Amino acid sequence: MKQDIIKAEDEKLYRPHGQGLDTGAYQLVGIVTHKGRSAEGGHYIGWAHASGDDWFKCDDDIVTVVKTEDIMLLKGGGDRDTAYLNLYRKLEVMKK
Repeated sequence: MKQDIIKAEDEKLYRPHGQGLDTGAYQLVGIVTHKGRSAEGGHYIGWAHASGDDWFKCDDDIVTVVKTEDIMLLKGGGDRDTAYLNLYRKLEVMKK
């Protein structure tokens, strides 16, 4: 049952654009973060939505699967990752 819900949400989120009506809503699908205390030093990491609650964390050549709860921790501060660039996908509803 849960897999069916995830599949339906993914199909709605990742279908081709321009086939539906604008909702004015967007969903987060990617993030670039910076880890470090200044722009002169640190490290960048890419995060991409995979499916459902799963995200890919792309740290150089190491790719791991993380959960949405890990994404929610990217608010930064100190030595934690700080969301630097957020990528959104426009949500549409199907035309009747």
